[in-house]
Amino acid sequence: MNKTLKYLVKLYFVIILPTAILISSISLVIINWKDMSPLVIFAISIGCLVTVFNAVFYGAVLSNTELLPKIRIQTELIIGFCIAYDRNRMKPSISIVIPFVVIEISPNIK
Repeated sequence: MNKTLKYLVKLYFVIILPTAILISSISLVIINWKDMSPLVIFAISIGCLVTVFNAVFYGAVLSNTELLPKIRIQTELIIGFCIAYDRNRMKPSISIVIPFVVIEISPNIK
């Protein structure tokens, strides 16, 4: 449970929140730039900077928490299409086979 909570906190504060704030702020300024005072634009800019600094901080503090799985790509002499799931208890993985390429996706388990 602790790893899942750390993963969700890092996902929210490092990826979702900064992306949403930046996109909404940029669209708000682009749509209403004629009616906005410079003070409001300055406040929106400071809010964006604080959000980005917050994302950098959470990224540094939760550096042991991985967001993306391990992906290995290998070339093999295989012709075919397949998706396989390995139910190994220590290291489960999903393998995707396309002609001459094997992609193996496994979670980061420490």
